[in-house]
Amino acid sequence: MDSAGVIARDPILDALADAVILVDPLGRIVQANRAAQELAGRPEGPLSGLDLSELLSEVERTEVDADPMWSHRARVVRPDGTSVRVEYASNPAQVESGEELSVLTVRPRKGGLGAGGRDALLEYLRMTAKVTNRLGSRPSLELVLSTAVETLIEGFDAALARVWIVDRGTGRYRLAASGAPGRSIRIGSSLKDESADPPVEVVEVARSGMHFLVEGLRDDDRFDPAWIERHGLGSLIALPLAVAGERHGILVAGMRTEPTEECLDALLGFSTIISASFNDVQLLLGELAARVDAEAEHRRFQTIVDLIPIGVVLATGPGPEVALINPSGRELLGTDGSISLDDFAHRLPVRAVDGGPILDADRPLWRAFNRGEQVRETLRLERPDGQERILEVIAGPFPGPDGGAIATFMDITERSELQSDLAMRAAQLKALLDHLPVGVAYFDPDCRCRACNGPAWRILGRSRSKIIGASAEELFVESPGLLAAVRRCVSEHEPHAQINAPWSEEPGADSPRYLEWRFEPLMTSTREPIGALALIVDVTARKRTADAMQKARDDAERSARNKARFLSAISHDLRTPVNALNLLAEALDRRLRGLPEDAELARLSSYLRRASGNLAELVSDLLDLTCFDSGEVTQHLIDFPLAEWLDSTLGPMAMAAQQKGLEFTWSIEAGVTWIRADRVKLGRVLTNLVGNAIKFTDSGSVRVSAGLPPDGRLVLSVEDTGPGIPDAQLGRIFDEFAQLRNPERDRNKGTGLGLAICRRLVEAVGGRLEVTSLADNGSRFSALFPVVPLPGPTTGSTGRFPDGPCTSDRPQVLLVEDDETTRLPMSQLLELSGFDVSTASDGAGALELLSTGRPALVLLDLMMPRMDGIEVLRRIRSDPVLWDLPVLILSGDVLDERARQLDALGVSGTLAKPIDFDRLLQVLDQVAPRTP
Repeated sequence: MDSAGVIARDPILDALADAVILVDPLGRIVQANRAAQELAGRPEGPLSGLDLSELLSEVERTEVDADPMWSHRARVVRPDGTSVRVEYASNPAQVESGEELSVLTVRPRKGGLGAGGRDALLEYLRMTAKVTNRLGSRPSLELVLSTAVETLIEGFDAALARVWIVDRGTGRYRLAASGAPGRSIRIGSSLKDESADPPVEVVEVARSGMHFLVEGLRDDDRFDPAWIERHGLGSLIALPLAVAGERHGILVAGMRTEPTEECLDALLGFSTIISASFNDVQLLLGELAARVDAEAEHRRFQTIVDLIPIGVVLATGPGPEVALINPSGRELLGTDGSISLDDFAHRLPVRAVDGGPILDADRPLWRAFNRGEQVRETLRLERPDGQERILEVIAGPFPGPDGGAIATFMDITERSELQSDLAMRAAQLKALLDHLPVGVAYFDPDCRCRACNGPAWRILGRSRSKIIGASAEELFVESPGLLAAVRRCVSEHEPHAQINAPWSEEPGADSPRYLEWRFEPLMTSTREPIGALALIVDVTARKRTADAMQKARDDAERSARNKARFLSAISHDLRTPVNALNLLAEALDRRLRGLPEDAELARLSSYLRRASGNLAELVSDLLDLTCFDSGEVTQHLIDFPLAEWLDSTLGPMAMAAQQKGLEFTWSIEAGVTWIRADRVKLGRVLTNLVGNAIKFTDSGSVRVSAGLPPDGRLVLSVEDTGPGIPDAQLGRIFDEFAQLRNPERDRNKGTGLGLAICRRLVEAVGGRLEVTSLADNGSRFSALFPVVPLPGPTTGSTGRFPDGPCTSDRPQVLLVEDDETTRLPMSQLLELSGFDVSTASDGAGALELLSTGRPALVLLDLMMPRMDGIEVLRRIRSDPVLWDLPVLILSGDVLDERARQLDALGVSGTLAKPIDFDRLLQVLDQVAPRTP
C-alpha cells in the first residue's frame, strides 16, 4: 500500500511560501505542499510516490558562506522540460512509529549552482537513486549484492568491497560478494573461501551490532601487512545490515585514506538502503504507513514547521490572534505567540527599508489577513536587544475555517549589506571612472566593446548605444591599425599602443582629431585572459602643438640655412671691399713715408686709415657676433710657445700705445712655456682687451700679464690707468652694443661689441671673463682659459715693439686673389715688407704658375669665379710635387663649416678679411720666415 495515501494534507504547509517536501529513507517523496507542486511545475498533480531524483537533479553539496543552513544546491526539472535552480535545507524527522523521514525546505535561488559542499551526502543521494532504480519492488539477492559492491567501488572510491551474509541455518557469516577497482564482481559460487573463520571486521560487527572503523590500518597488527599493501588500504569500515533488529549481513569497505565524517554518514545511509532491500522494501513502507494515525501526523508536521530555518507566523481567528510562531521566528523576531495581532505589531517595530514609517494596515501580515493579498516586501526590524535586521517577508491568506494569514520572515541582513556594499562600490567605481581624465573601454575576448566610461564616449564623439555592444570591426572600420592593435592585445595578451591615431566621430567624415590608444590585457586572479582594457586620450591639441613646433623648427632650420648662405655671401662680399680699403690705406701711408713730408697728406692718410680700421673692426665684430648666434663656434687646438705668441700678438699694438704716449709692457710668469689651445681665439680676446685699454686710456700705462695657476687655466690680465668704469655700468659692459647705448661714449672709440665678443669667445671654450674697476682709477680685465700645459724651457719675458725694420732674404709668395683692389695693394705691401710676390687673378692661373715652379707660400682667396679656392687647394694636395706646399687662406667666409673643410685639406692657417697686415706678416714669418 502506498504510504502517501494515508497522510492527510496539512493546511499550514500548504500556506507556506517555501516548498516543503517529505522524503522516506529510500528517497521517495511521501508528501509535498502546494508551493512544492508549483515549483515542480505540477500545480494540480501530487508529487507523492516520486523518487526525489526525478524532481531534483545535478545536486551539489556546497556550503553557503552567508547562510550555512541552506547547504544544498539543486535543479528542479519540470515536466515541460524547463528547470529551476533551488537551494534547500534538509533535516531529519522521526514520528512515533519510529519511521525516519527527511524534511526538505526548498526555495528558488538567484545565483548559479555552487561548487563544493558536503560531497559525501551528495553521493548518498546519488546512490540512493541508483539503488532504488536498480532494485525494483522485489529484487533478487544477486542484484542486491552486485549493486552494493559496485556502489562502494564506483561511488565511494573504495579500494576493496565485500559483503558477508548470515546463513540462517547455522547463524554463521559467509562471504557472499567481493570486488575491487578494475576487477569483475564475484558473487556466490565464484568466490573462494579465503578463511575458515570470519575476519576481524566481521567478528567485531557481528558481536557488537555497531559499525566498525579502523584508521591507521598499516600500524594495526591484527591485519596481514601483505594484504594491506596489495590493496593499498589506509582504513577499513564495516557496517551491519539489519532491519527491525533482524540481522542480514555485514558490508565492508576498504578505503585508501581515512574517511571523512560526511563519507561515514553517507555509508551509514547506504547500508540502511541495502538492509531494507533484504526485506521487501515496498511491503515494509506500506505497513508503516498504514499504522500512522492523525495525531502522529499532526506531530510530524509540527516537527516539520519547527525545523524550517525561516520564521513562520500564523494568525487565525476573528480576533485575529497569532496562533503559531516557530522557533526560528521567535529567535529572529524576539517575540512569542499566543498574542493578538495588534500586540504582535507593537512588539515588532518595523520600518521601510529607506527608514520611513509603515502603518499597521500596510504591514504584510495585515494585508494578507484583511485583504487576502499575496505580499512580498523587505522591511527593517529593530529587535529588543537593539540590533537592526533586514527582513524579507512573504505573506498570504491562510485557508482555515476562521480565516487567517501566514507569513515567513527571512533574515537577509548580511545579503542586503553585501548588496548595498556592492552597489556603493559600483557607484564609487563608476564615479571614479567617469571623473578620470582618460576614456576607458572594455573589450571581451571576442573583441566586442562591453563597457565604457563617460569620458570615453565623449572623446569618441559617439553615444553609448553606438559603442557598447559594437564589435572592434564596427568601431575601427576606418582605423585598421587600431583594429590590429586590439586583436593582438586580446590574442597575444601583450600591451599595444597607437599614438596620434586619426579619429572621425562618424565613419566617412573628415576629422582633424587625433587620439592616443593604449590596450592592456585583462586577466583574472588565476591568470585567465578575459579581454582587453582600452585607455583613450584626446591628443589633438598636443598633436597640433607638436606639428606647429615641428613646422617652426623646420622654418628655423631653413632660416638658419638661408642665414648661413647669406653670411657666407655677405662675409665675402662685405669683407673684400673693406679689406681692399684697408690695404689701400696701409699702402698709401707707407708710400707717403718715402715722399717729402706733406702735413695735409699725412693728416688725410691718418683719417683714411682710422676710418678704414674702424670699418674693418665693425664688420668683423658684427660677423663674429652672427656666428656666435648661429652656434658655429669650434676650437682648433695647436701647440705653441706662450712667450712667442704673446710677443707676436702684442708687438703690433705697441705702436698704437706709443703714438698716444702710453707705457706699454707685457710679462709672463716664470714656469710658463708651451701650451695647447686655440691660438686664434686667444689672440682675438687679448687684442680686443688690449685695444680697448689703449683706446680709452689717455695717459699712463697699459700692462699685460700671463700666468698659469695650478688649476691649469691660463690667466691673461690687462690693466690700464684709464678713467675706469662707473659701478652703475659694470653690469652692462659685456652686453652687445652697450657702448652704443651710452650717451657719454665717444663714437670714435669702438662699436660696443668688443667686450661682448670677448665674453662669448671665452665662455665658448669653457672659460670666464672678469673685470674690476673704480671710477677715475683704471680697470683690470682678466680672461681665464682652460688650456693644456706642455713641458718646455722656463723663461721669463718682457718685450717692446722693435723700432726698425728687419732685413731678410726675400721668400717667394704666390698671391691668388680675384679682386684687383685687394690684389694690387697687398702685393705692394708684401714687396715693401721683403717678399717677392707673384699674383694670379683666378684658380686656373694659380695652377698654371705653380706648374712652372714652387713658391715658399701660397696666399689663397676662397671665393673666386670658375674655380674656387677649395678646388685649387684640393689639386695642390693631390699633386705629388706640391702636396706639402704651405697654403695660407685669405677669405671673407668665416663660418666654421668652411673651416672644417680647410682643416681636412691641411691648410697652414686662415686669416679672415679684412686683413690685418701686421698680423699677416706675423703668420708669414711663422710659415715662410724671412732670413735676417
